[in-house]
Formats: sequence, C-alpha cells, structure tokens
Amino acid sequence: MARKKTKNPNGSGSLFYNEKLKKWVGQVSAGRNEQGKVIRKTVYGKTQGEAIAKMQDVQNQISTGTLFSKDNITIYALAKQMEDYKLNLNNVKIATYQRNISTLKMLSPIYNMPIQSVTRSHLDNFFIEQTAHYSNSCIKKMYALVKRVFSEAEDRKIIIDNPMKKVQLPKSKKETKKVRALTINERKALYELLTTEDVQFSRQMLLSMFTGMRMGEINALNVSDIDLTFSNTINVNKTVSLGENSKPIISSTAKTEAGTRTLRIENEIVKDLLRESIGTKRSGLLFTTDKGGIVSTNQVNHQFMRIKDKYGFIDDSIFGSVSIHSLRHTFATMSIEAGIDAKVLQKLLGHTDISITLNTYADVFAQFEETSLKRVSEYMNSTIFNKEAEKLSKEA
Repeated sequence: MARKKTKNPNGSGSLFYNEKLKKWVGQVSAGRNEQGKVIRKTVYGKTQGEAIAKMQDVQNQISTGTLFSKDNITIYALAKQMEDYKLNLNNVKIATYQRNISTLKMLSPIYNMPIQSVTRSHLDNFFIEQTAHYSNSCIKKMYALVKRVFSEAEDRKIIIDNPMKKVQLPKSKKETKKVRALTINERKALYELLTTEDVQFSRQMLLSMFTGMRMGEINALNVSDIDLTFSNTINVNKTVSLGENSKPIISSTAKTEAGTRTLRIENEIVKDLLRESIGTKRSGLLFTTDKGGIVSTNQVNHQFMRIKDKYGFIDDSIFGSVSIHSLRHTFATMSIEAGIDAKVLQKLLGHTDISITLNTYADVFAQFEETSLKRVSEYMNSTIFNKEAEKLSKEA
C-alpha cells in the first residue's frame, strides 16, 4: 500500500491515497474509549477534496457531539463526548475535566450499556449498590453526571422517556467523618516533629498550618511569588491539579476566582520557612520533587499519613478524620480562636462565599461566640458592680 499523503492540509487528522482501493483515505481522532484507546473514524473519497470534506464533517460531528448513531451510543460514549466538548470550548479547567472523567469511571457497572436500553430499574439498582461503597459526596457526583447524560440524551431525541426523572438520590451507608483540625497538643507535637526529624515535604506542611494555603497552592508557588524584601507577601495565583493520566500539572489560575489572593506575612516562622525554601534559587518552582518535577497534593498527603502512623501524634479518641487538609483547618481554627473576623478569614482562605467559611467552621465559631459572650457578661457585671459601689460610697 503506497501512501501519497500523510497529513491533512486543511485540518487535523491524517490523509493518504490507498493504491489498492484507488481512493483517498482520511482518519480523524474521535476521542478515547473507556480503556483509554484512541477511537478513529475513517472516511473514503474518490478525490482528495471529497475525503477532506468528509473529514471536516466528522470533525463537526465530534464538536457538536453527534458522531455516534442514536441506537448504539452508550452512557460512557455520550458522557465522554459531553466532557470533551466542554473542554474543547475551554468552558472547564483541565482539573475539572479530569475529576469528571474520574467520576465517569465510577459508573463502570452501567457505562457500557446503550442508553436506549437503560431502564429506571437498572439505575435504581446501580445507585442502591453504590451506597455500600462510596461516600455521599461521590454518590452525588455520580448521580449528577448520570442525570446530565440522560437529560442530554432526551434533548437529542435519543430517548423519549427519561428514566432518571424518577430516580432518587440515595444516601451512603458509610460513616462520614468530617476532616478535623489538630488539637493544641497535636499541633505542638507535629511542629516539633517537622522541625527536628528529617521529614519529606515538611516545609509545605508547616506553611499550610501557618498560612491556611491549600497544598496545591503551596506546591504551585514560584520563587517570584514570594517577596521578603519589601512587601512581605505571598502571591497566590495558581494551583497544582491532575492532568492527563493523573500526572500533576500547574494550572494557570487558582482553584477558584477568590483563590487568587495576596497573603501578608506577619509570622516570623513563615518568613524563615520561605527563606530556607528559596535558598539560592532565583526562579522556578519553590518546591519540587527530588528529580525536579511537580509535587502533587497526594504525594504530600501520603507522607503526612505515613508520619502520622509512624509517630502516633494524633489522638484517635477524638471524632473526625485527620489528613493533610487538617493543616488548613488548623490554621482556620487558630485564627478563630485568636478572634479573627469571619470576613477576613474568608479572604485568607480564598473562599468564594462567606457562607462556605461560616458553614465549614460553624462549630469553632460557635465555641468562640460562647467565649466572647462570657467575656461581655463579665465586663458588664464588672462595670455595673463598680458603678453600684461608687454610688454607695457617695451616699455614705
């Protein structure tokens, strides 16, 4: 077989002349299947122009999500089309795309089923089964994705009746443990451990506990984001997320719009940590792996869990789970204990809405409110008592 052309001059894909068939052959990549293999759509034309026109038609079908026939498209294929389309339009970040694809993989018991053959019973049984394996958070993500897929199928006239309309969101049977902050004793023990033992990623852990930054934000810091000369600030403007094949990448923006912020450095411990981390570096990432690569949140969390188990500094009798995210919670808790305003804390943590801050740390704010009211009561009683004593003195 002799190929006269190997590249489509009018767009993506490959184009060549097949001597045996006496036709032009065009191939266009139509995404990947559930096994991760590239799906290629092949078209044929008697002339080069005819083949190119057919390739462009396939590309249009891919972009609008109408490539596959209605009678055999599966849940996976339609969901993947939808997610790829949003990514191609640049309507979602690569990290969001990867999270949605991970959610799609959780649907493996049903995702190879043709949409037209799926019944409400199939969906009910699937979600009921997931209650024993996944948390409420995961179940909600799966439920939302399946709902979007069948809504899209209904809009495209692939199905007439939408079986998801009456499927109710189930609750997980797994016990949900909220991530908690470290206690005062645990904070002291961890600080001693991270400053005296040779612990990988110790500086990132300490920075999270003393600044409240997300671990992805810390690992995405450049040397140029730190100013210890004039303003004493940290410029937070990007984060580490997972790209293709779950490899860490640096996102060009922060996790949320509010995540882009400038943190003023008042704590000398933080200043020293940053000076030590910068060392002689003049540019590039502040933190890297031993081979100079990007450090992921999972890598730091794995190390944190390892030292937690090795040194046993966590009080297991206290309800709640402890992970690397506990360090951010610890900063927030210490800030509230110190009397910080909720609006200021919202800005420091990079929350998009004050309700997120108040809801996440409701228990801590409640404890602080009780302490504050006691102080107010004591002050009022003290003031009134002094006035009464002054009045009695004058009358005497």
